[in-house]
Parts: sequence; structure tokens; C-alpha cells
Amino acid sequence: MPVVPAVVLIEQLARSLEEQTGQRVCSIRQLRLLGLIEPGQRIDVEVREKGADSWRLTCQVAGKPVAKGIFSREAAEDAEAIATGASSSDYQEAAPAYQQLPHSGSMQLIDNFAMSENGAEAEVTLGEQHPLADSEGVPAWAMLEYAAQLMACRKVRMGGRNHAQSGDCSGAVASMPWVSDVVARQ
Repeated sequence: MPVVPAVVLIEQLARSLEEQTGQRVCSIRQLRLLGLIEPGQRIDVEVREKGADSWRLTCQVAGKPVAKGIFSREAAEDAEAIATGASSSDYQEAAPAYQQLPHSGSMQLIDNFAMSENGAEAEVTLGEQHPLADSEGVPAWAMLEYAAQLMACRKVRMGGRNHAQSGDCSGAVASMPWVSDVVARQ
């Protein structure tokens, strides 16, 4: 059964929100994918202003929740305010993990990461030659690639097998069931 990729859903949500509000979506503070969406299905989206800088979105297909999240018009400025509690000494370079992953060159998006009991957080650099940037910057959907690479780095650090090389993808996402605030630093 074909399904709508999450990156397509996120990009459409961000674009629609930008058109509706006239403001640019700069970050996704939280995202939970709760069900599958098939091509051609109608997605009903409820948007509520959460605060001065963010909106809470709930997506439903046939009355059943399929996704919810918090989109923001502001990039995270204070990493400590949204971090999982990691101090600067908890961060480690991602380069050793990338030796076991298929990413190379500019597609190694995570600079440093810190582990927590139920997740991880990352430090990244958004340079002028960013491989996922368009004319307006790095699109909201690119955060999924950051999240996927962060999960992979975390799994490698925890001693997990490299699923990309073994061809076994079972359980590859199980170690981090949600994504909350990928922190970008320039």
C-alpha cells in the first residue's frame, strides 16, 4: 500500500500555514506521526495558535488523528531552554558514528550530539553551502533528515548494528519514537 511520505506532509503543512498566516515557518518544535496517510485521502488540519510564536497542528483522516505537532515562526534561540538537559560536556562528536553510516561529505548533517535516557539532541551548523537549502533557507521538512541522522548516530553510539549496511531496517526507528527540537546554530 503506498503512503504519503512524512516529508511531503510536513512541507505541505508548513507551506499552507505560511500562506494562511503570512509568516514563515522556521522550526518544528514537536512532531508525532500517529498513522498512515494514503495518496488521495483528505487530510483535515486544525490549527490553533499556541503562543506568540507558534501553532499547534492536528491532522486527521476520516476523523482519526494521523499527525500532530507544534510549528514555530521563530528558530530556537536558546538551546538551554529547550534542551533535554544535556550540558556542553555531554556532547560528543558525530564523526565516529558517521564512519559506520552511509553519509559522507556535506550530507553528514550532525556536528555533535548528546544522549539522554529516552532520546538525543544535536548541534548542527547551517552554512552557506547547506545541501538541503533552497533559495529561502533550509525547509522545515529537512528536519526529518536531521532527526533520522540523529537517531542513527544515537543507535551507533549505543552499540547498535548499522542497518544501512546490513540491509535490515527492522527496529531502526524504535530507539527514538518522537522528535523534539533539532537545535540549529549558525
